[in-house]
Amino acid sequence: MQPKDGPSLSLPSISNAVTARLADKIYKKRRSAALDVQHLVKELAPSHKEAGVKEIIRVLKSEFVYKTNPNARKGGLMALSAVTIALADHVDGILPRHLDRIVPTVLSSFSDPDSSVRYSACEALYNIAKVARQMMLPYIDQIFDILARLVADTNDEAQNGAGLLDRLFKDILSEQDDEIELQPFVDLVAERMYVLDPHSREFLVSWIHALYTVPGVSFRSSLPQFLDGLLRIAQDPHRSIQRICDELLEGFLAEIQQAGRCDGTRVLPVLLKHASDTDHTRSRTLALTWLAAVLPLDPRSALVHAPAVIDVALPTLSTSHVDAVREVAVSINQRLRSIVAEAAPTGDHAPAADAEALDFGATVMALAQQLTVKSVTTRLAALRWILMLHRALPDKLYDHTQQITPVLLQSVFEPSDRVSRLALECVAEISSWPLPAPTAEQEALAHRAFADFVVAMLTMDDGQRRLVSRGAFVLCALGGFLGPATVCRALAEGLLVLQDRGSCGAAMHHLCHVIMCADEFEPIRDGFRHMNTAADVALFGTMYKAWCPAAVATVALCFLAEQYEHACHLLLRIADLEVTLQTGAEVALLVSTLESPTFARLRMQLLDTRRNAHLVKALYGLLLLLPQGSAYSCLRSRIATVAEVAAALDHPCGDDPTACADKMPIDSKELLAYFDNVHSYASVGR
Repeated sequence: MQPKDGPSLSLPSISNAVTARLADKIYKKRRSAALDVQHLVKELAPSHKEAGVKEIIRVLKSEFVYKTNPNARKGGLMALSAVTIALADHVDGILPRHLDRIVPTVLSSFSDPDSSVRYSACEALYNIAKVARQMMLPYIDQIFDILARLVADTNDEAQNGAGLLDRLFKDILSEQDDEIELQPFVDLVAERMYVLDPHSREFLVSWIHALYTVPGVSFRSSLPQFLDGLLRIAQDPHRSIQRICDELLEGFLAEIQQAGRCDGTRVLPVLLKHASDTDHTRSRTLALTWLAAVLPLDPRSALVHAPAVIDVALPTLSTSHVDAVREVAVSINQRLRSIVAEAAPTGDHAPAADAEALDFGATVMALAQQLTVKSVTTRLAALRWILMLHRALPDKLYDHTQQITPVLLQSVFEPSDRVSRLALECVAEISSWPLPAPTAEQEALAHRAFADFVVAMLTMDDGQRRLVSRGAFVLCALGGFLGPATVCRALAEGLLVLQDRGSCGAAMHHLCHVIMCADEFEPIRDGFRHMNTAADVALFGTMYKAWCPAAVATVALCFLAEQYEHACHLLLRIADLEVTLQTGAEVALLVSTLESPTFARLRMQLLDTRRNAHLVKALYGLLLLLPQGSAYSCLRSRIATVAEVAAALDHPCGDDPTACADKMPIDSKELLAYFDNVHSYASVGR
């Protein structure tokens, strides 16, 4: 044979006897021949060593490894490992110069269709790596790829060989002192993370774990590439795989927390996908735990993904049967709320994150969706979110009241008092600007929001039944939050809006009854009795006009304000209208209301019929509108107990002008004209 670089040199060759034994079908003969090749390499003269090794490697590759005879291929692989061992014994460091000729050839044999050849490649690579150690690191990515395929090999021998190689290369990695370039390895791992074979899964996580334990190696920047696959593998039913995954995820999370930062843009979508997967409890729990930890590390990304986090966290508050998972969901919810609240610009400090990163519309829609679920806990959490958004970012919230009002209205009339009261608190908060010194425009926004809610309440589906069953609770709670005058004015303005639309709302009588009897509205009733201020007169006028379509309710309002003469005028007009059975029922309800403690003062005024002749006349008007029945008998008995009624009626009707000298007058003519106009319009409509 002649070397490529010099024809004058005489190179040693592999004898025919060794060649024959290298291709023998008996393993011991091939091994013996490989040892002869090893001895041959060791005995090469220093002057011939470089060229002689090249020639021997060339012959082994071309005449054995690349031949069709599987025994020859196995013998060639064994001889290549023997050459490596021989070179490793030389003190002149010749081995690194020849590994590029040996290792790729051995690695290519792992694709051999013959399983026995693949096993021989395992043996050869194992022997090479044992002596080469750190010199094998440049090939670690290719070796990892090969091992990943071998662990799922159908041949038991190949799998066993892969196991030996796996342990050896992990040992080599653990001996590494210099920094390892992780990116090629991470790319390979990311490609294979979605395998289903348990052996392949265990192999992958064990390699990640091996690299993670190498000092100086950090996966933080590469974590998003294989986090999704790692969470998938964590759901594997095999305990050994679960244990390794748990250790890795705990370690990675601790590393991120220690660094105090996280690439939320890439990590949060992965976590949210797994946290919303209710079919896989283990990976979902791990993802929720990570969410709670990483949200504060990247506030801007947390704001960007806030709607998705809400969709994950709020249902978990009530659907999880595991206390620990619920506690994590509570933590996620609280931390995200804090991040959003801190993003609100204030004069005291710069926000922790830009509030513009928050998709406010999507956030509101997510909360609206959570308010439609059955769980009380989830709905309460959503309502607390709305309260926080109003306090932190009122300008943005008022742009979305059309989306919020329907779900708030639904919550207000929920059977659960806790949900209903908190929803009413939200309504009350939205009805006033939360920050000091609001502008006229800001106050108008808040007023319009409450006005829209009231109109929606008066026109909601099945409104009559709902207002009858929960109207008293709703009005009283709103009266406590906002003040009775604000509630009455808003109700009246809402009813006036409905008049303009041709619908006055069927629940008007019930609302009037609540205002006349509930303790929360005592200041309104007291103001109407005395009419000491222009505000009382104005509110009475607004409510009067609002209640005009319900004629009997308007009479009740006049009784409340002790405008008895005006009540008489109304009763005469009612008699001219179409009196129906419904009218009789409404008058009967008014009679029963007059027997309540609210109207004790009215009943006591009957003792002085001279000064309250219009009251007596109005009561007689009610009596004459009533059909025979219990209400008729009750009112007739009440009037009959008043002494000298007939004598009082002999005098000209007129209330004593000195009875309420400081009482401001109402514009009776204007109010009666409005009443006539409303009912004239109604008659034309009929």
